[in-house]
Amino acid sequence: MQLPALHLTKQKVNSDLLRNYLTQALNDGFGFSYSLEAVLKAEQIQGLSDRQVRSYVKKYVSEVPACFYFFEDEQLYRDGDTPCLYTNIISSSFDNEGLLVLERFNNQIFDLRSFQGAYIDSSCHDLDLSIEGRYMMRSSENRPGFFVYHLNKKGNYFHYNLYGDLDQFVLDFLKIHQRDRIELSYGRGILERIENFDAPQDRAEVKAILEANCNYPSSPLLRDFFYADKELAILALQQEPLVFTLLNPELQQEQQILKVICLQTKSYLTPYFLTYCIDPYTFLDEQQIIQLIIEQRLNFHAFSSCAAPSKAILEASAQYDSHFLAYLEKFKNPSVTPSAESNYEDDLPFGNALSFQEDVEEDDSVLFKQPDPLESERNHAYFHEPHLMLQIARKEDLILRKAPNSLLEDENWVEAVLISNLNALQYSSPAIKNNAALLKRVVLNPATYQELRIYHAHEDRTLQRFSDLFLQPDFKSILLEQLPPQPLDDDLPF
Repeated sequence: MQLPALHLTKQKVNSDLLRNYLTQALNDGFGFSYSLEAVLKAEQIQGLSDRQVRSYVKKYVSEVPACFYFFEDEQLYRDGDTPCLYTNIISSSFDNEGLLVLERFNNQIFDLRSFQGAYIDSSCHDLDLSIEGRYMMRSSENRPGFFVYHLNKKGNYFHYNLYGDLDQFVLDFLKIHQRDRIELSYGRGILERIENFDAPQDRAEVKAILEANCNYPSSPLLRDFFYADKELAILALQQEPLVFTLLNPELQQEQQILKVICLQTKSYLTPYFLTYCIDPYTFLDEQQIIQLIIEQRLNFHAFSSCAAPSKAILEASAQYDSHFLAYLEKFKNPSVTPSAESNYEDDLPFGNALSFQEDVEEDDSVLFKQPDPLESERNHAYFHEPHLMLQIARKEDLILRKAPNSLLEDENWVEAVLISNLNALQYSSPAIKNNAALLKRVVLNPATYQELRIYHAHEDRTLQRFSDLFLQPDFKSILLEQLPPQPLDDDLPF
Protein backbone atom coordinates (compact mmCIF):
# COMPACT_ATOMS: atom_id res chain seq x y z
CA MET A 1 0.00 0.00 0.00
CA GLN A 2 1.32 3.42 -0.98
CA LEU A 3 0.84 6.06 1.72
CA PRO A 4 -0.55 9.48 0.76
CA ALA A 5 2.00 12.28 0.48
CA LEU A 6 2.43 14.07 3.80
CA HIS A 7 3.30 17.78 3.81
CA LEU A 8 3.50 18.20 7.60
CA THR A 9 6.75 19.59 9.01
CA LYS A 10 8.19 18.71 12.41
CA GLN A 11 10.65 21.18 13.91
CA LYS A 12 12.35 21.64 17.26
CA VAL A 13 11.25 24.62 19.28
CA ASN A 14 13.21 27.83 18.69
CA SER A 15 12.67 31.40 19.82
CA ASP A 16 10.80 32.43 16.64
CA LEU A 17 8.41 29.50 16.74
CA LEU A 18 7.72 29.96 20.45
CA ARG A 19 7.00 33.65 19.88
CA ASN A 20 4.53 32.71 17.11
CA TYR A 21 3.02 30.14 19.47
CA LEU A 22 2.41 32.82 22.13
CA THR A 23 0.89 35.14 19.50
CA GLN A 24 -1.50 32.43 18.32
CA ALA A 25 -2.48 31.64 21.91
CA LEU A 26 -3.31 35.30 22.45
CA ASN A 27 -5.35 35.69 19.26
CA ASP A 28 -7.28 32.43 18.98
CA GLY A 29 -10.09 33.09 21.42
CA PHE A 30 -9.72 30.21 23.88
CA GLY A 31 -10.05 30.56 27.65
CA PHE A 32 -6.35 31.13 28.19
CA SER A 33 -6.43 33.75 25.40
CA TYR A 34 -8.55 36.03 27.58
CA SER A 35 -6.23 35.52 30.54
CA LEU A 36 -3.29 36.45 28.34
CA GLU A 37 -5.12 39.44 26.89
CA ALA A 38 -5.48 40.88 30.38
CA VAL A 39 -1.71 41.08 30.84
CA LEU A 40 -0.27 41.23 27.33
CA LYS A 41 -1.05 42.96 24.02
CA ALA A 42 -0.14 41.51 20.63
CA GLU A 43 2.14 44.43 19.76
CA GLN A 44 4.19 43.82 22.92
CA ILE A 45 5.17 40.24 22.05
CA GLN A 46 7.95 41.15 19.61
CA GLY A 47 9.58 43.27 22.31
CA LEU A 48 9.72 40.46 24.86
CA SER A 49 12.95 38.65 25.62
CA ASP A 50 13.11 34.90 24.91
CA ARG A 51 12.97 34.27 28.65
CA GLN A 52 9.81 36.39 29.01
CA VAL A 53 8.15 34.56 26.11
CA ARG A 54 8.81 31.22 27.76
CA SER A 55 7.51 32.57 31.05
CA TYR A 56 4.22 33.76 29.51
CA VAL A 57 3.78 30.46 27.68
CA LYS A 58 4.33 28.39 30.82
CA LYS A 59 2.13 30.57 33.01
CA TYR A 60 -0.84 31.10 30.69
CA VAL A 61 -0.77 28.51 27.90
CA SER A 62 1.06 25.23 28.45
CA GLU A 63 4.40 23.67 29.17
CA VAL A 64 6.91 24.67 26.54
CA PRO A 65 6.63 22.03 23.77
CA ALA A 66 9.70 20.11 22.68
CA CYS A 67 8.69 20.47 19.02
CA PHE A 68 6.03 21.91 16.75
CA TYR A 69 4.17 20.51 13.76
CA PHE A 70 2.96 22.81 10.98
CA PHE A 71 2.30 23.06 7.25
CA GLU A 72 4.88 25.34 5.64
CA ASP A 73 2.65 25.97 2.60
CA GLU A 74 -0.40 26.94 4.64
CA GLN A 75 -2.41 29.67 2.97
CA LEU A 76 -2.33 32.83 5.09
CA TYR A 77 -4.87 35.60 4.76
CA ARG A 78 -3.38 38.47 6.75
CA ASP A 79 0.03 40.10 6.89
CA GLY A 80 1.92 38.85 9.90
CA ASP A 81 0.04 35.56 10.17
CA THR A 82 2.09 32.40 10.58
CA PRO A 83 1.24 28.73 9.95
CA CYS A 84 -0.84 27.18 12.70
CA LEU A 85 1.42 25.46 15.22
CA TYR A 86 0.51 22.05 16.63
CA THR A 87 1.95 20.30 19.65
CA ASN A 88 1.13 16.67 18.86
CA ILE A 89 -0.27 14.23 16.32
CA ILE A 90 -3.20 12.55 18.05
CA SER A 91 -4.30 10.14 15.32
CA SER A 92 -4.27 9.65 11.59
CA SER A 93 -6.06 7.82 8.81
CA PHE A 94 -4.75 6.78 5.42
CA ASP A 95 -8.27 6.96 3.95
CA ASN A 96 -9.34 9.87 1.71
CA GLU A 97 -5.76 10.79 0.79
CA GLY A 98 -4.82 11.02 4.46
CA LEU A 99 -6.38 12.65 7.53
CA LEU A 100 -4.68 14.03 10.65
CA VAL A 101 -6.01 14.90 14.10
CA LEU A 102 -3.62 17.52 15.42
CA GLU A 103 -3.42 18.95 18.94
CA ARG A 104 -3.10 22.64 19.74
CA PHE A 105 -1.52 24.21 22.82
CA ASN A 106 -0.88 20.87 24.56
CA ASN A 107 -4.59 20.90 25.33
CA GLN A 108 -7.81 19.18 24.38
CA ILE A 109 -8.16 21.36 21.29
CA PHE A 110 -7.95 19.53 17.98
CA ASP A 111 -8.00 20.32 14.27
CA LEU A 112 -8.73 17.85 11.47
CA ARG A 113 -6.56 18.41 8.43
CA SER A 114 -5.61 16.49 5.33
CA PHE A 115 -2.10 15.14 4.82
CA GLN A 116 -1.61 18.00 2.37
CA GLY A 117 -2.72 20.64 4.91
CA ALA A 118 -6.32 21.38 3.93
CA TYR A 119 -8.58 22.34 6.84
CA ILE A 120 -11.50 19.95 7.32
CA ASP A 121 -12.61 20.84 10.86
CA SER A 122 -11.13 22.91 13.64
CA SER A 123 -11.33 23.84 17.31
CA CYS A 124 -12.79 20.54 18.48
CA HIS A 125 -12.70 19.34 22.08
CA ASP A 126 -13.12 15.73 20.91
CA LEU A 127 -12.24 14.37 17.48
CA ASP A 128 -12.22 10.69 16.51
CA LEU A 129 -11.62 9.13 13.10
CA SER A 130 -13.50 6.20 11.62
CA ILE A 131 -13.57 4.35 8.32
CA GLU A 132 -13.94 5.84 4.84
CA GLY A 133 -13.56 9.44 5.90
CA ARG A 134 -16.09 9.47 8.74
CA TYR A 135 -15.23 11.34 11.88
CA MET A 136 -16.94 12.40 15.10
CA MET A 137 -16.32 15.74 16.74
CA ARG A 138 -17.46 17.82 19.71
CA SER A 139 -17.00 21.51 19.08
CA SER A 140 -15.20 23.89 21.42
CA GLU A 141 -17.91 26.41 20.59
CA ASN A 142 -21.20 26.68 22.45
CA ARG A 143 -22.73 23.92 20.37
CA PRO A 144 -23.83 20.83 22.31
CA GLY A 145 -23.50 17.27 21.13
CA PHE A 146 -21.19 14.99 19.16
CA PHE A 147 -21.46 15.47 15.40
CA VAL A 148 -20.60 12.71 12.94
CA TYR A 149 -19.55 13.73 9.44
CA HIS A 150 -18.69 11.77 6.34
CA LEU A 151 -15.94 13.14 4.12
CA ASN A 152 -16.31 11.60 0.67
CA LYS A 153 -13.55 10.99 -1.85
CA LYS A 154 -14.38 14.22 -3.66
CA GLY A 155 -13.50 16.22 -0.56
CA ASN A 156 -17.11 17.14 0.24
CA TYR A 157 -18.57 16.26 3.59
CA PHE A 158 -22.05 16.00 5.04
CA HIS A 159 -23.63 15.64 8.44
CA TYR A 160 -24.18 11.97 9.15
CA ASN A 161 -25.43 11.81 12.73
CA LEU A 162 -25.75 13.63 16.04
CA TYR A 163 -25.37 12.32 19.57
CA GLY A 164 -26.25 14.29 22.71
CA ASP A 165 -23.56 15.20 25.21
CA LEU A 166 -24.60 12.39 27.56
CA ASP A 167 -25.84 9.95 24.94
CA GLN A 168 -24.55 6.47 25.73
CA PHE A 169 -25.05 5.47 22.09
CA VAL A 170 -22.02 7.58 21.19
CA LEU A 171 -20.12 4.33 21.77
CA ASP A 172 -21.71 2.99 18.58
CA PHE A 173 -19.21 5.04 16.60
CA LEU A 174 -16.41 2.83 15.24
CA LYS A 175 -13.08 4.48 16.09
CA ILE A 176 -9.90 3.49 14.24
CA HIS A 177 -7.45 5.12 16.64
CA GLN A 178 -4.00 3.48 16.26
CA ARG A 179 -5.01 1.52 13.15
CA ASP A 180 -3.13 3.95 10.88
CA ARG A 181 -0.03 5.14 12.68
CA ILE A 182 2.60 7.70 11.75
CA GLU A 183 5.69 9.00 13.50
CA LEU A 184 7.64 11.91 12.04
CA SER A 185 11.33 12.69 12.03
CA TYR A 186 12.41 16.32 12.05
CA GLY A 187 11.91 17.88 8.65
CA ARG A 188 9.08 17.94 6.14
CA GLY A 189 7.00 14.79 5.77
CA ILE A 190 9.79 12.44 6.84
CA LEU A 191 8.17 9.32 8.28
CA GLU A 192 9.99 7.20 10.81
CA ARG A 193 9.82 3.45 10.57
CA ILE A 194 7.36 2.00 13.07
CA GLU A 195 7.47 -1.67 12.17
CA ASN A 196 9.83 -4.09 13.89
CA PHE A 197 10.04 -6.04 10.62
CA ASP A 198 11.22 -5.46 7.07
CA ALA A 199 8.86 -5.10 4.13
CA PRO A 200 7.79 -8.64 3.17
CA GLN A 201 8.26 -9.86 -0.37
CA ASP A 202 5.76 -12.67 -0.44
CA ARG A 203 2.92 -14.36 1.44
CA ALA A 204 5.23 -16.72 3.34
CA GLU A 205 7.14 -13.79 4.82
CA VAL A 206 3.88 -12.10 5.85
CA LYS A 207 2.71 -15.26 7.60
CA ALA A 208 6.01 -15.52 9.48
CA ILE A 209 5.77 -11.85 10.53
CA LEU A 210 2.21 -12.26 11.84
CA GLU A 211 3.01 -15.53 13.62
CA ALA A 212 5.87 -13.76 15.38
CA ASN A 213 3.43 -11.25 16.98
CA CYS A 214 4.65 -8.18 15.16
CA ASN A 215 4.23 -4.72 16.69
CA TYR A 216 2.02 -3.32 13.90
CA PRO A 217 -0.38 -5.92 12.39
CA SER A 218 -2.31 -3.24 10.47
CA SER A 219 0.87 -1.89 8.86
CA PRO A 220 0.54 -0.68 5.26
CA LEU A 221 3.37 -3.12 4.47
CA LEU A 222 1.00 -6.03 5.19
CA ARG A 223 -2.38 -4.79 4.00
CA ASP A 224 -2.20 -5.85 0.37
CA PHE A 225 -1.38 -9.38 1.51
CA PHE A 226 -4.18 -9.96 4.04
CA TYR A 227 -6.86 -7.89 2.24
CA ALA A 228 -8.34 -10.97 0.53
CA ASP A 229 -6.44 -13.80 2.23
CA LYS A 230 -8.48 -15.50 4.95
CA GLU A 231 -5.60 -17.25 6.69
CA LEU A 232 -3.46 -14.12 6.90
CA ALA A 233 -6.47 -12.02 7.87
CA ILE A 234 -7.17 -14.33 10.81
CA LEU A 235 -3.58 -14.10 12.03
CA ALA A 236 -3.72 -10.30 11.85
CA LEU A 237 -7.18 -10.09 13.43
CA GLN A 238 -6.11 -12.12 16.43
CA GLN A 239 -3.60 -9.37 17.23
CA GLU A 240 -5.52 -6.27 16.07
CA PRO A 241 -9.34 -6.34 15.66
CA LEU A 242 -9.28 -3.14 13.57
CA VAL A 243 -7.72 -5.21 10.78
CA PHE A 244 -11.34 -6.19 10.11
CA THR A 245 -11.93 -2.70 8.67
CA LEU A 246 -9.17 -3.31 6.09
CA LEU A 247 -10.50 -6.57 4.64
CA ASN A 248 -12.44 -6.91 1.44
CA PRO A 249 -16.27 -7.02 1.74
CA GLU A 250 -16.40 -10.78 1.13
CA LEU A 251 -14.07 -11.53 4.03
CA GLN A 252 -15.97 -9.11 6.27
CA GLN A 253 -19.03 -11.36 5.94
CA GLU A 254 -17.11 -14.67 6.08
CA GLN A 255 -18.24 -16.72 9.07
CA GLN A 256 -14.80 -17.84 10.19
CA ILE A 257 -13.53 -14.26 10.15
CA LEU A 258 -16.56 -13.11 12.14
CA LYS A 259 -16.05 -15.87 14.70
CA VAL A 260 -12.45 -14.79 15.19
CA ILE A 261 -13.27 -11.16 15.96
CA CYS A 262 -16.11 -12.22 18.28
CA LEU A 263 -14.56 -15.19 20.07
CA GLN A 264 -10.80 -14.71 19.81
CA THR A 265 -10.46 -11.00 20.58
CA LYS A 266 -11.60 -8.79 23.47
CA SER A 267 -12.88 -5.94 21.30
CA TYR A 268 -16.14 -4.09 21.85
CA LEU A 269 -18.25 -5.50 19.02
CA THR A 270 -21.31 -3.25 18.82
CA PRO A 271 -19.66 -0.64 16.52
CA TYR A 272 -18.56 -3.38 14.12
CA PHE A 273 -22.01 -4.99 14.03
CA LEU A 274 -23.73 -1.67 13.33
CA THR A 275 -21.19 -0.43 10.80
CA TYR A 276 -21.06 -3.64 8.78
CA CYS A 277 -24.64 -4.90 9.37
CA ILE A 278 -23.44 -8.16 10.93
CA ASP A 279 -26.05 -10.79 11.81
CA PRO A 280 -24.79 -12.89 14.76
CA TYR A 281 -27.44 -15.57 14.23
CA THR A 282 -25.66 -16.70 11.07
CA PHE A 283 -22.42 -17.74 12.80
CA LEU A 284 -22.96 -17.78 16.61
CA ASP A 285 -25.18 -19.99 18.72
CA GLU A 286 -27.46 -18.65 21.43
CA GLN A 287 -25.05 -19.27 24.29
CA GLN A 288 -22.20 -17.51 22.48
CA ILE A 289 -24.38 -14.44 21.91
CA ILE A 290 -25.42 -14.45 25.54
CA GLN A 291 -21.81 -14.71 26.69
CA LEU A 292 -20.86 -11.67 24.59
CA ILE A 293 -23.74 -9.76 26.20
CA ILE A 294 -22.66 -10.84 29.68
CA GLU A 295 -19.09 -9.71 28.90
CA GLN A 296 -20.61 -6.36 27.81
CA ARG A 297 -18.94 -6.62 24.41
CA LEU A 298 -22.19 -6.76 22.45
CA ASN A 299 -25.40 -4.78 22.93
CA PHE A 300 -28.88 -5.88 22.00
CA HIS A 301 -29.47 -2.90 19.70
CA ALA A 302 -26.53 -3.99 17.54
CA PHE A 303 -28.48 -6.97 16.22
CA SER A 304 -32.11 -6.37 17.18
CA SER A 305 -33.14 -5.89 13.55
CA CYS A 306 -31.73 -9.27 12.46
CA ALA A 307 -34.40 -11.56 13.93
CA ALA A 308 -36.70 -11.99 16.89
CA PRO A 309 -34.44 -12.86 19.87
CA SER A 310 -34.96 -15.81 22.16
CA LYS A 311 -36.25 -15.38 25.69
CA ALA A 312 -32.76 -16.19 27.04
CA ILE A 313 -31.11 -13.49 24.93
CA LEU A 314 -33.72 -10.95 26.02
CA GLU A 315 -33.22 -11.76 29.69
CA ALA A 316 -29.44 -11.59 29.36
CA SER A 317 -29.80 -8.19 27.70
CA ALA A 318 -32.10 -6.99 30.48
CA GLN A 319 -29.59 -8.05 33.13
CA TYR A 320 -26.25 -7.14 31.57
CA ASP A 321 -26.75 -4.68 28.70
CA SER A 322 -26.42 -1.13 30.02
CA HIS A 323 -27.93 0.23 26.78
CA PHE A 324 -30.98 -2.02 26.75
CA LEU A 325 -33.52 0.20 28.52
CA ALA A 326 -32.36 3.34 26.70
CA TYR A 327 -32.80 1.51 23.41
CA LEU A 328 -36.29 0.22 24.24
CA GLU A 329 -37.30 3.74 25.30
CA LYS A 330 -36.88 4.79 21.68
CA PHE A 331 -39.83 2.51 20.91
CA LYS A 332 -41.99 3.80 23.74
CA ASN A 333 -44.65 4.83 21.24
CA PRO A 334 -46.28 2.18 19.03
CA SER A 335 -44.87 3.59 15.77
CA VAL A 336 -41.46 5.22 15.58
CA THR A 337 -40.07 7.04 12.57
CA PRO A 338 -37.02 9.31 12.39
CA SER A 339 -37.58 13.03 12.08
CA ALA A 340 -35.79 14.51 9.08
CA GLU A 341 -35.87 17.96 10.64
CA SER A 342 -34.65 16.89 14.06
CA ASN A 343 -31.33 18.04 15.43
CA TYR A 344 -31.48 15.74 18.42
CA GLU A 345 -30.97 12.01 18.66
CA ASP A 346 -33.92 11.57 21.05
CA ASP A 347 -36.23 11.78 18.05
CA LEU A 348 -34.39 8.96 16.31
CA PRO A 349 -35.11 5.27 16.82
CA PHE A 350 -31.52 4.17 16.23
CA GLY A 351 -28.26 5.36 17.74
CA ASN A 352 -26.64 5.35 14.30
CA ALA A 353 -29.58 6.63 12.29
CA LEU A 354 -28.99 9.37 9.75
CA SER A 355 -30.39 12.65 11.00
CA PHE A 356 -29.95 14.92 8.03
CA GLN A 357 -27.59 15.51 5.10
CA GLU A 358 -25.79 18.37 3.47
CA ASP A 359 -24.66 18.39 -0.16
CA VAL A 360 -25.11 14.66 -0.74
CA GLU A 361 -24.86 13.71 -4.40
CA GLU A 362 -26.66 10.75 -5.93
CA ASP A 363 -23.50 8.69 -6.30
CA ASP A 364 -22.46 9.08 -2.68
CA SER A 365 -22.54 5.74 -0.91
CA VAL A 366 -24.71 6.28 2.17
CA LEU A 367 -26.53 3.69 4.22
CA PHE A 368 -29.88 4.98 5.45
CA LYS A 369 -30.90 2.77 8.35
CA GLN A 370 -34.68 2.92 8.35
CA PRO A 371 -36.71 1.42 11.18
CA ASP A 372 -38.18 -1.96 10.38
CA PRO A 373 -41.91 -2.04 11.32
CA LEU A 374 -41.65 -5.56 12.74
CA GLU A 375 -38.64 -4.66 14.85
CA SER A 376 -40.38 -1.52 16.09
CA GLU A 377 -43.42 -3.54 17.06
CA ARG A 378 -41.29 -6.12 18.88
CA ASN A 379 -39.31 -3.55 20.83
CA HIS A 380 -42.47 -1.65 21.72
CA ALA A 381 -43.85 -4.89 23.15
CA TYR A 382 -40.63 -5.56 25.12
CA PHE A 383 -40.85 -2.10 26.68
CA HIS A 384 -44.30 -2.96 28.04
CA GLU A 385 -43.48 -6.54 29.11
CA PRO A 386 -43.65 -6.74 32.95
CA HIS A 387 -41.17 -9.57 33.54
CA LEU A 388 -38.53 -8.14 31.21
CA MET A 389 -38.81 -4.65 32.70
CA LEU A 390 -38.57 -6.15 36.18
CA GLN A 391 -35.28 -7.77 35.17
CA ILE A 392 -34.02 -4.35 34.11
CA ALA A 393 -35.22 -2.81 37.39
CA ARG A 394 -32.74 -4.83 39.44
CA LYS A 395 -29.90 -2.59 38.24
CA GLU A 396 -31.71 0.48 36.93
CA ASP A 397 -32.52 3.01 39.64
CA LEU A 398 -34.49 5.21 37.22
CA ILE A 399 -36.87 2.45 36.19
CA LEU A 400 -39.93 4.04 37.86
CA ARG A 401 -39.22 7.26 36.01
CA LYS A 402 -38.76 5.60 32.63
CA ALA A 403 -41.27 2.73 32.64
CA PRO A 404 -44.49 3.10 30.61
CA ASN A 405 -47.73 4.08 32.34
CA SER A 406 -49.16 0.64 31.65
CA LEU A 407 -46.67 -0.78 34.16
CA LEU A 408 -46.65 2.12 36.60
CA GLU A 409 -50.40 1.73 37.01
CA ASP A 410 -49.87 -1.90 38.06
CA GLU A 411 -49.26 -1.70 41.82
CA ASN A 412 -48.13 -5.31 42.01
CA TRP A 413 -45.44 -4.65 39.43
CA VAL A 414 -44.28 -1.48 41.22
CA GLU A 415 -44.12 -3.43 44.48
CA ALA A 416 -41.98 -6.10 42.83
CA VAL A 417 -39.65 -3.40 41.48
CA LEU A 418 -39.19 -1.83 44.91
CA ILE A 419 -38.55 -5.18 46.54
CA SER A 420 -35.88 -5.95 43.96
CA ASN A 421 -34.38 -2.42 44.04
CA LEU A 422 -35.52 -0.11 46.82
CA ASN A 423 -33.20 2.56 45.47
CA ALA A 424 -35.68 3.08 42.62
CA LEU A 425 -38.07 4.70 45.11
CA GLN A 426 -35.91 7.84 45.20
CA TYR A 427 -36.72 8.55 41.56
CA SER A 428 -40.39 7.58 41.57
CA SER A 429 -43.44 9.81 41.42
CA PRO A 430 -45.01 11.43 44.53
CA ALA A 431 -47.97 9.07 44.13
CA ILE A 432 -45.70 6.06 44.71
CA LYS A 433 -43.68 7.76 47.47
CA ASN A 434 -46.88 8.58 49.37
CA ASN A 435 -48.59 5.20 48.95
CA ALA A 436 -48.37 4.05 52.56
CA ALA A 437 -49.96 0.63 52.00
CA LEU A 438 -47.58 -0.16 49.14
CA LEU A 439 -44.47 0.95 51.02
CA LYS A 440 -45.52 -0.92 54.15
CA ARG A 441 -45.65 -4.16 52.16
CA VAL A 442 -42.25 -3.40 50.67
CA VAL A 443 -40.46 -2.67 53.95
CA LEU A 444 -42.04 -5.71 55.64
CA ASN A 445 -40.84 -8.06 52.88
CA PRO A 446 -37.49 -9.68 53.85
CA ALA A 447 -36.54 -9.92 50.17
CA THR A 448 -36.28 -6.11 50.05
CA TYR A 449 -33.07 -6.23 52.04
CA GLN A 450 -31.24 -9.00 50.19
CA GLU A 451 -29.32 -6.56 47.99
CA LEU A 452 -29.97 -3.32 49.83
CA ARG A 453 -27.96 -0.40 48.48
CA ILE A 454 -28.70 2.36 51.02
CA TYR A 455 -25.31 3.31 52.42
CA HIS A 456 -25.60 6.95 53.46
CA ALA A 457 -24.45 8.36 56.75
CA HIS A 458 -27.31 10.54 57.99
CA GLU A 459 -30.23 8.28 58.79
CA ASP A 460 -33.14 10.76 58.66
CA ARG A 461 -31.82 12.47 55.61
CA THR A 462 -31.25 9.14 53.91
CA LEU A 463 -34.76 7.93 54.64
CA GLN A 464 -36.33 11.22 53.58
CA ARG A 465 -34.70 10.93 50.18
CA PHE A 466 -36.79 7.84 49.60
CA SER A 467 -40.07 8.97 51.12
CA ASP A 468 -41.25 11.25 53.90
CA LEU A 469 -43.29 8.26 55.12
CA PHE A 470 -40.02 6.58 56.06
CA LEU A 471 -39.59 9.16 58.86
CA GLN A 472 -42.76 7.95 60.57
CA PRO A 473 -41.97 5.75 63.58
CA ASP A 474 -43.63 2.57 62.30
CA PHE A 475 -41.67 2.73 59.02
CA LYS A 476 -38.45 4.01 60.52
CA SER A 477 -38.18 1.35 63.19
CA ILE A 478 -38.43 -1.41 60.58
CA LEU A 479 -35.94 0.19 58.22
CA LEU A 480 -33.32 1.03 60.80
CA GLU A 481 -33.25 -2.59 61.85
CA GLN A 482 -32.28 -3.48 58.30
CA LEU A 483 -29.88 -0.64 57.45
CA PRO A 484 -26.14 -1.30 57.82
CA PRO A 485 -25.08 -0.65 61.44
CA GLN A 486 -22.20 1.61 60.30
CA PRO A 487 -23.32 3.36 57.12
CA LEU A 488 -20.63 4.75 54.87
CA ASP A 489 -20.11 8.51 54.63
CA ASP A 490 -21.25 10.25 51.50
CA ASP A 491 -20.82 13.69 50.05
CA LEU A 492 -24.19 14.04 48.38
CA PRO A 493 -25.60 17.58 48.65
CA PHE A 494 -28.73 16.83 50.60
